[in-house]
Amino acid sequence: MVQSKAFGYMRIEHGSTAKQSNMLRQEMAEFVAGKGLTLTEVFVETDDSASSAFAAMIEALRVSEVTTVVVPSMRHLAHMQGVGLAMMELIQSEAGANVLAVMNPADATNEQG
Repeated sequence: MVQSKAFGYMRIEHGSTAKQSNMLRQEMAEFVAGKGLTLTEVFVETDDSASSAFAAMIEALRVSEVTTVVVPSMRHLAHMQGVGLAMMELIQSEAGANVLAVMNPADATNEQG
């Protein structure tokens, strides 16, 4: 049986270390593995990026059979809750994918950097 695939998306703030980034990737991979999925690609948004990882992910979702996106927390979609919900709805409506968060919203207030 072929395991279903998931994409990851995270926003890395200026000053974050490679170790922090790798830890988030590992957490996402373990989380989706527990749901019977394989994390195949992680799209990383950075403050100094000239291109949009979010737009690249939407395009990749449109041309692939991937139907799940995992984020470390909803905060990675946007710092403002309303914007994050709009981005989640965009992923669902434009690409037909579900969004899963490793951390639930109650835990997000305790999330570090």
